[in-house]
Amino acid sequence: MMDAIISLGQLAIKLPVFIFNIMKIMPKLLNLFAIFTDPGKVIKDIFFGLFTGIYMVLEATLDMIFGDMYRAMGGEVDEGGNAGSMDDGSKCIPPSMVKLILLVLCPPLAVMLEVGLAGLLYVLICCFLTYLFYFPGLIYGSLFVLC
Repeated sequence: MMDAIISLGQLAIKLPVFIFNIMKIMPKLLNLFAIFTDPGKVIKDIFFGLFTGIYMVLEATLDMIFGDMYRAMGGEVDEGGNAGSMDDGSKCIPPSMVKLILLVLCPPLAVMLEVGLAGLLYVLICCFLTYLFYFPGLIYGSLFVLC
């Protein structure tokens, strides 16, 4: 019982010193917090990330659609891929998985990426079937993506 009282007394003596030390470094912590959470910088970073992501998605989509046409005119198209090694044990999602996910989410887009602009009629048919009911468009799109 006496040890508990002595421990509480020591805590009462050390607690004000600890609080004083915390209060001493508080301005430095608040300054760091203000630097890291500057609203202007945060908004700028969010917009940069958003527009960079949209640009990359659009660039990849246009390359998938117009890549063959651009190659036929003599241009070079980045084939993408991973030139490095994957010795660290990481795994890539196979392209067929991405096609399947895209097929389920938006069958006309999956057909468009599969046949390109040359198969615009097939894409329009898939759009019409998907507009009427989802499943006929999904079945029609799966004939192009899976076969």
